[in-house]
Amino acid sequence: MSIFRKSYKDRSGQSRRTKTFYVEFRDHRGDAHVVSGFRDKDATLTLERKLERLAAFRASGGAPDVRLRRWIESLAPALRARLAALDLITARQVAALRPLDELIDEWAGHLRAKGTTEDHVKLVRSRAARVLAGTGATFWNELNSGRVEQYLRGERERAGGISARTSNFYLQATRQFCRWAVRRGLATEDPLRILEPLDAERDRRRRRRALTVPELARLLSATAAAPMRDRLSGPERSLIYRIAAETGLRRGELICLRVDDCDLRDLDRGSVTVRAANAKNRRDATLPLRRDTAAELVGHLNGRLSSGRVFSMSKSWRAAEALRADLNTAEIPVEDSAGLVVDFHALRTTFGTNLARSGVALQVAQKLMRHSTPLLTANTYTVLGRDDERRAIQALPAMVTASANRAQATGTDSGSAKPVPDLQADLQGESGREPSTSRTERASGEGVRGTPDGLESQQNAGSQARWREHIGIEPTHRGSPDAPVLKTGGPTRYPAAPAVRGAQHDRPHPARQLAIARREILGGSGGASARASVDIMRGIRTVR
Repeated sequence: MSIFRKSYKDRSGQSRRTKTFYVEFRDHRGDAHVVSGFRDKDATLTLERKLERLAAFRASGGAPDVRLRRWIESLAPALRARLAALDLITARQVAALRPLDELIDEWAGHLRAKGTTEDHVKLVRSRAARVLAGTGATFWNELNSGRVEQYLRGERERAGGISARTSNFYLQATRQFCRWAVRRGLATEDPLRILEPLDAERDRRRRRRALTVPELARLLSATAAAPMRDRLSGPERSLIYRIAAETGLRRGELICLRVDDCDLRDLDRGSVTVRAANAKNRRDATLPLRRDTAAELVGHLNGRLSSGRVFSMSKSWRAAEALRADLNTAEIPVEDSAGLVVDFHALRTTFGTNLARSGVALQVAQKLMRHSTPLLTANTYTVLGRDDERRAIQALPAMVTASANRAQATGTDSGSAKPVPDLQADLQGESGREPSTSRTERASGEGVRGTPDGLESQQNAGSQARWREHIGIEPTHRGSPDAPVLKTGGPTRYPAAPAVRGAQHDRPHPARQLAIARREILGGSGGASARASVDIMRGIRTVR
């Protein structure tokens, strides 16, 4: 292999060389070929090495590795087409050589082979194809996250555009297609891997509500007496609504339900089985029935073949329109004042909401709803209102009133409770005096904030007497060495508070002990703690 520049003669006859380098190499069959390179020599040398590796892989019968396939995807379309023409790369190995429409058809075939229902295959294929067509991408290397993001944004912002949730569905289908191409080895990486779904709760166009028990009863009663619609009698439609609201079965699952899927031999243990082929999660599920519902279903299935369908509606049955007509007959609004609507899928929401209102554990509700995560059960299919919140608050245990707490804290009952004195006023009267007031002045009642002689002393004495009477402390004289004795028990001694250092201080109160005692009494502590706090304060006065 070698690189070179071609020689040519210009119009004047002079010999010149091209600015572009060329690569001469031999393919996997040994045939010599020349391909155009680049004006840069180093880039052309890189191309020469890649072609040499590509020919080696092709000769050995192996597929190009990840790095080589990523390099092939980044090539210009003309050079990639030339390599494909030389049979160095095949369309089966590289997605960039095949149109996206062809790849989408192959992906749809893969989904069918997995057992995905035909309806779901058509749905996701149409969503992915719509996104790819909207971005204008026809080959894999033309597909990028920026184009997809701008297309979905335009679809949301146009008049009557799609919602955030629908936008997420389109992105999910397109990313599913891209991940399949990467797993199959057709592409090296997912070009949409950086795109994240939007918060659908901020832009929900359809919010469903759950029917209340009276509304559901009125709907079933009115429907049973209603005329035939869409080749379904009123009683049969009423039974369909009832089973949907009591089992959470979807429209498609009800249509495909067969007689032999119903186990009604024992009405107390009656159930219906949803086959994996008809279920959304592709799993078998057996759902229990209420006894009265099982009894009504027995009467409905009387005389039917075991291989026949339970209900006689076709696959094209317009369930939403039928339910809307029956709601109008029952005089139930399809949309309430809050914008919440009732459609056929709202019967499944009613099932999940009634499970929550009945106190069913979330794990059990998740299993009955056949959800992959309890968040889906709790956040989407459980719609509770103000009445449910009010009932939840009323179900809380009764709380003890503040007056009862105060009576328990002081050790009194309702019959002999004594009024609690205003300790805050007493403490203010005790600690609110001027620091400069001397002990002699206090003893004589003079010089206290301009009050009459002896007024403050009388107030303090009165407050102390009230507290002694309230908590049952025998009066003791100031300065007595004995500890206070409680009437209700033996002597309880507390160390007297030490005097503040220095005779120049008129009020030798230890601030920390006073604050603790005040906090305990005002905080509503028990009777013994309150007595202990008062004794501490009393000891402080005694030392003083």
